[in-house]
Amino acid sequence: MRRRILSGLLVVLMLGLISGAGISATRNSDNDEDGLFVNAKVVEVADGHISIIAQSGSEHVIAIDGAATRVTRNGRVVSARELRVGDRVTVELDANKQIKFAKNISIGSAPTQVARNNRR
Repeated sequence: MRRRILSGLLVVLMLGLISGAGISATRNSDNDEDGLFVNAKVVEVADGHISIIAQSGSEHVIAIDGAATRVTRNGRVVSARELRVGDRVTVELDANKQIKFAKNISIGSAPTQVARNNRR
């Protein structure tokens, strides 16, 4: 009898630990609860929205507006038209909007390429 009670408690404890780990993993994906996507890759740029792939691999469509969305590159304010497919961006969402709307977008600097001379 004692063995059954102990094994039942062990099963309940294990189920609690497993379900708690799953909940915390889904909460931390993409920093979506913070309204922030860091180091996301731009995969589409269109009038009124961009699509990004977050670090978790999930795609998000985010509304933008030339007047209400502040876009910066290297700390300098630039036009939203400078966003290009392949850019690495940090996107801060506007918490007051019902949809995913970008309040601030920071474009990361492009990686530098070094020319190689293959002649020896």
